[in-house]
Amino acid sequence: MTSQQQDELEQAGDAESRLLTMLCSMVRCFMAKTMMSNASCRQLYQFARNLVTPQDVYDFCPDDPGFTAYVREFTRLLSNPEPPLICSSAISETIGLTHWTDAKLEPEPERFRRFRVFTNATGLAITLLGDGPREDLTPSYLAASLLDDAYALDDAKLLELLPPVFSALYERLTQHDYFSGETPFILLGQLLLLINQQGAGIEAEHLASRIIREASEVRGKASHEFFWGCSHFDQFNDRWRFLIEQIIPAASENHELLTLRDALLN
Repeated sequence: MTSQQQDELEQAGDAESRLLTMLCSMVRCFMAKTMMSNASCRQLYQFARNLVTPQDVYDFCPDDPGFTAYVREFTRLLSNPEPPLICSSAISETIGLTHWTDAKLEPEPERFRRFRVFTNATGLAITLLGDGPREDLTPSYLAASLLDDAYALDDAKLLELLPPVFSALYERLTQHDYFSGETPFILLGQLLLLINQQGAGIEAEHLASRIIREASEVRGKASHEFFWGCSHFDQFNDRWRFLIEQIIPAASENHELLTLRDALLN
């Protein structure tokens, strides 16, 4: 073997070693990120589970022919600290039907909202840890409902737990083309949480710019309307608009934020 061939062989070995090191680093990073997202989801689920009693399950499960199955399923979930990984029809129907209940019309609105936080946290656990995402557990509906209840309850701990879960939800949806139109809504949820925690600063401006860019990229999936045309799942758009009006300031020096607010509300 000539010295040139020896040099080429060593260079190839060095390149292979660097590639292997880079791949190992990427795998470790992915595993660490997955573990963190799983931990944040479990933490939210445990927090929500502790808000609810068996009486809440009985009082607030939807009153329709499936009532007995709904109560049985969510009573079982209360007795098990581990979140479910598989979605039964009783779970998805309870979550879906509960979404449409007007909390203000309930005799005890706060108790109902805590129960709905638990049902939505259950939906997110299945989405992130189990057999989701699923069409009957629409990610943007879970997010909007959780935000609505968290702000209505003025629960600082719940609002603190949501950002890493929303971040993990966004990453999960990017892996599923069918749900790609949902990602701008999850980014919007992250923006609302960021403004609530830190105000309309530079991070909010960057995130608003990212939402504008991403919504423009997936525009037309459902219609050609900016942002709202990204997803076929559009039945919670009014709830998102309400949250936008309440949280994103109408007057701000943050140009990107004002641009996004105006585009979403007008």
